[in-house]
Amino acid sequence: MTVSPPPRRLLAAALLPLLLAACGLRPPCGPQGCAADDALAAKVRAALDSHPALRVNPLYVQVVGDAAYITGGVDSDLERQEVQEIAAAVPGVKTVDVSVSILSNINF
Repeated sequence: MTVSPPPRRLLAAALLPLLLAACGLRPPCGPQGCAADDALAAKVRAALDSHPALRVNPLYVQVVGDAAYITGGVDSDLERQEVQEIAAAVPGVKTVDVSVSILSNINF
């Protein structure tokens, strides 16, 4: 009796979750390394947390190099602008990408 190898689809189905998990663990780091990105992200997060109105809704900060990427939700376009200005004022941040939802525009 000969044993045939497992079908390629089965093998691909078994390996795909492992590959996706390995690739998606962390986005690329900036030229100074992941530790520098994490430190700058913590500074941006602290600057945002120092404004009580911005602590109401969750904001997520990720930094790659000198670029800060902020996602989450805010209550108004004015708060979105505040997020942009606060993050841009953090030393070391050169560009800010704010991709937030304005929650007052969402109908539940």
